[in-house]
Amino acid sequence: MEQHRFLCEVQNENQSISDFVAVLQKRGTECEFLCDCKKSVANILLRAQFIRGVRDVYIREQLLQNPKSTFAEIVEKLQR
Repeated sequence: MEQHRFLCEVQNENQSISDFVAVLQKRGTECEFLCDCKKSVANILLRAQFIRGVRDVYIREQLLQNPKSTFAEIVEKLQR
């Protein structure tokens, strides 16, 4: 969920660069982009970006409720 929030973060119209950087840094620490599960960080980002970019809100909500699923598992499940 935090990864999704991080990837959706954009600079607000009246927000300074330094404030935007601070928000991103704070959100980044909450994302757990580091993985001690021996999975590629690229796969973690692929999963997060897929969830962010998928158009179907219902699918997105379902995926966000299962943070343990991998990108490959998500794709396999959705292609059935």
